[in-house]
Amino acid sequence: MELLSLVYSYSDTETIQAIMEEVPGSWASIINPQYQKTIREFQNTVKYHEESLEKLEPPVSQPSRLPNWEYATPGFLRKAHVIFVGWSQKYRNPQFPKDDKNVSPHRTPSQLVPTL
Repeated sequence: MELLSLVYSYSDTETIQAIMEEVPGSWASIINPQYQKTIREFQNTVKYHEESLEKLEPPVSQPSRLPNWEYATPGFLRKAHVIFVGWSQKYRNPQFPKDDKNVSPHRTPSQLVPTL
Protein backbone atom coordinates (compact mmCIF):
# COMPACT_ATOMS: atom_id res chain seq x y z
CA MET A 1 0.00 0.00 0.00
CA GLU A 2 2.85 2.38 0.82
CA LEU A 3 4.52 1.67 -2.51
CA LEU A 4 1.27 2.31 -4.36
CA SER A 5 0.85 5.64 -2.60
CA LEU A 6 4.40 6.66 -3.55
CA VAL A 7 3.82 6.04 -7.25
CA TYR A 8 0.10 6.65 -7.78
CA SER A 9 -2.49 9.00 -6.33
CA TYR A 10 -5.25 6.41 -6.03
CA SER A 11 -8.44 6.83 -4.04
CA ASP A 12 -9.09 4.34 -1.23
CA THR A 13 -11.25 2.09 -3.43
CA GLU A 14 -8.69 2.16 -6.26
CA THR A 15 -5.92 1.23 -3.82
CA ILE A 16 -7.97 -1.67 -2.47
CA GLN A 17 -8.67 -2.84 -6.02
CA ALA A 18 -4.97 -2.65 -6.96
CA ILE A 19 -4.01 -4.70 -3.89
CA MET A 20 -6.71 -7.30 -4.56
CA GLU A 21 -5.43 -7.78 -8.12
CA GLU A 22 -2.13 -9.08 -6.69
CA VAL A 23 -3.47 -11.55 -4.11
CA PRO A 24 -4.94 -15.02 -4.81
CA GLY A 25 -8.49 -14.83 -6.17
CA SER A 26 -9.89 -16.95 -3.35
CA TRP A 27 -9.15 -14.18 -0.87
CA ALA A 28 -12.02 -12.08 -2.24
CA SER A 29 -14.59 -14.50 -0.80
CA ILE A 30 -13.24 -13.91 2.71
CA ILE A 31 -12.32 -10.22 2.54
CA ASN A 32 -15.30 -9.03 0.43
CA PRO A 33 -13.51 -5.92 -0.86
CA GLN A 34 -16.73 -4.42 -2.23
CA TYR A 35 -17.81 -3.73 1.36
CA GLN A 36 -14.54 -2.01 2.35
CA LYS A 37 -14.87 1.73 1.69
CA THR A 38 -11.69 2.95 3.38
CA ILE A 39 -8.15 1.68 3.63
CA ARG A 40 -8.49 1.38 7.40
CA GLU A 41 -11.53 -0.92 7.05
CA PHE A 42 -9.65 -2.99 4.49
CA GLN A 43 -6.58 -3.29 6.73
CA ASN A 44 -8.71 -4.28 9.72
CA THR A 45 -10.49 -6.95 7.67
CA VAL A 46 -7.21 -8.39 6.37
CA LYS A 47 -5.74 -8.38 9.88
CA TYR A 48 -8.86 -10.04 11.33
CA HIS A 49 -8.77 -12.86 8.71
CA GLU A 50 -4.97 -13.11 8.51
CA GLU A 51 -4.71 -16.72 9.70
CA SER A 52 -7.50 -17.90 7.40
CA LEU A 53 -5.92 -16.17 4.42
CA GLU A 54 -2.52 -17.77 5.07
CA LYS A 55 -4.05 -21.24 5.26
CA LEU A 56 -6.28 -20.72 2.24
CA GLU A 57 -3.64 -20.80 -0.47
CA PRO A 58 0.11 -21.40 -0.29
CA PRO A 59 2.29 -18.63 -1.72
CA VAL A 60 3.29 -19.07 -5.34
CA SER A 61 6.98 -18.80 -6.07
CA GLN A 62 7.82 -16.34 -8.84
CA PRO A 63 8.50 -16.65 -11.67
CA SER A 64 6.16 -19.55 -12.37
CA ARG A 65 6.82 -19.33 -16.12
CA LEU A 66 9.92 -19.23 -18.23
CA PRO A 67 10.85 -15.88 -19.76
CA ASN A 68 9.42 -15.50 -23.28
CA TRP A 69 7.14 -18.50 -22.72
CA GLU A 70 4.86 -17.29 -25.53
CA TYR A 71 7.64 -17.75 -28.08
CA ALA A 72 8.66 -21.26 -27.07
CA THR A 73 8.15 -23.99 -29.66
CA PRO A 74 6.49 -27.30 -28.72
CA GLY A 75 9.86 -29.10 -28.76
CA PHE A 76 11.49 -26.41 -26.63
CA LEU A 77 11.05 -28.23 -23.34
CA ARG A 78 12.56 -31.69 -23.61
CA LYS A 79 14.79 -33.93 -21.58
CA ALA A 80 18.48 -33.17 -21.69
CA HIS A 81 20.84 -35.59 -23.41
CA VAL A 82 23.64 -36.34 -20.97
CA ILE A 83 27.16 -37.38 -21.92
CA PHE A 84 29.21 -38.63 -19.01
CA VAL A 85 32.72 -37.27 -18.60
CA GLY A 86 35.26 -39.25 -16.64
CA TRP A 87 36.35 -42.84 -16.26
CA SER A 88 34.71 -45.83 -14.70
CA GLN A 89 35.22 -49.57 -15.04
CA LYS A 90 31.59 -49.90 -16.05
CA TYR A 91 32.12 -47.87 -19.23
CA ARG A 92 34.29 -48.98 -22.14
CA ASN A 93 37.05 -46.88 -23.69
CA PRO A 94 36.10 -44.00 -26.00
CA GLN A 95 35.16 -45.09 -29.50
CA PHE A 96 37.35 -42.50 -31.25
CA PRO A 97 40.94 -41.39 -30.50
CA LYS A 98 41.67 -38.02 -28.92
CA ASP A 99 41.96 -35.23 -31.53
CA ASP A 100 44.39 -32.42 -30.66
CA LYS A 101 44.76 -31.04 -34.19
CA ASN A 102 42.74 -27.92 -33.37
CA VAL A 103 44.95 -25.58 -31.38
CA SER A 104 43.86 -22.17 -30.16
CA PRO A 105 45.77 -19.26 -31.71
CA HIS A 106 45.79 -17.56 -28.30
CA ARG A 107 48.36 -18.22 -25.64
CA THR A 108 47.72 -20.51 -22.70
CA PRO A 109 47.57 -19.11 -19.14
CA SER A 110 51.06 -20.48 -18.40
CA GLN A 111 52.43 -18.57 -21.41
CA LEU A 112 50.84 -15.31 -20.19
CA VAL A 113 52.41 -15.42 -16.72
CA PRO A 114 56.07 -14.35 -16.76
CA THR A 115 58.43 -16.83 -15.15
CA LEU A 116 60.44 -15.61 -12.17
